[in-house]
Amino acid sequence: MRRAFLVFFGLLGAMLALAFFVFSSQAMRLGEPIVREATALEARTFELPASPEAGSVFDCLGPEVDRAPDVSRTLPWTSPTVNEVGSGVRPASTLTASERAEVEQHAEWLLRTLACGRKRTIAPTAGLGPFPDFLHGRRQSMPRTMETLSSLAPLRMRDALELNQPGEALDTCASVLVLTTGWLRLEGLESMLATMGPARAVMPACREALTRASPDEVTLFKARVHDVFALAPTYAEVMKLERTQLALRLFGAWIPPSLDAQLPSTAKRVTKTQRDSKWDRGVSGTLALRFYWRRFDAGMREIEAASALAPVDREAAIVSAQKTLQATFLRRFMAADPVDLRYQMYAVYLDNLRSTLEGLAAP
Repeated sequence: MRRAFLVFFGLLGAMLALAFFVFSSQAMRLGEPIVREATALEARTFELPASPEAGSVFDCLGPEVDRAPDVSRTLPWTSPTVNEVGSGVRPASTLTASERAEVEQHAEWLLRTLACGRKRTIAPTAGLGPFPDFLHGRRQSMPRTMETLSSLAPLRMRDALELNQPGEALDTCASVLVLTTGWLRLEGLESMLATMGPARAVMPACREALTRASPDEVTLFKARVHDVFALAPTYAEVMKLERTQLALRLFGAWIPPSLDAQLPSTAKRVTKTQRDSKWDRGVSGTLALRFYWRRFDAGMREIEAASALAPVDREAAIVSAQKTLQATFLRRFMAADPVDLRYQMYAVYLDNLRSTLEGLAAP
């Protein structure tokens, strides 16, 4: 009996040693590309040559994000008049006194924020970037900033048009597109839903301003939008960022220390959080995630490849590729978003954005 126990525990020890070796080898093999890609993503900067001013867009924007107003919660913004003015159905002169007062109250903040959209460099900054700290106050305030831009920027453009200043309206439009597309480029799907509002809200007044502006004003605007179109990511680029972000959040606890030391500081914060909390999923959940790492990586790379296909083939290919990630266990940890893994939906929005930008920039 004693010998049987020794044999059993010997076999158990050998199996654990083998499992440790397999997991360690997998962690090195899957962790190395994460480190390379995270480092490259965090180091990205983009230049907008036609922008009027030198400087970093998001270094400038950060303080304005910290104090962004929340106009959606104030009573005047529940009135349909505000939306009708912004979309051009009513003239700006029909705003009520309380609505006009709300516009004026936030006019200085809006001007400072739009001025950031005139800067020339897109790069990560504190609280904003490919691996954001979601507890950072600035990161939490960015959606509110985008929502406030959706409300205030179209009204400023309508005021400019009524004053026969279409160039001012075009300047506002270009700045909004820089701010929204710049954030989308840095953070991918994390920012996509929040950026949809401002980009859509300014379009009616933007197109009207184009028909009324001088040739020089139109030329400058189109040059700026051409830069924004070049800035807008392809969907394959968005999915590469998504793959790297999710890999850090799901499997960062097992990236070997030698590789973890090579990560940028923002990504290290993610892996530290994962190591500190990995057992919160329970023993079975923690071990199961290790088994699923290879499957996750294969599935996300397949989706990334499908994302580069032409739209006519892309949706079916993405849906098919997502079947690799259909395991109930794995989906439970990916359900924080993106909308239950419907990645094909986001591709359509990005197609529309790029098409809009291309149309605005066309001669």
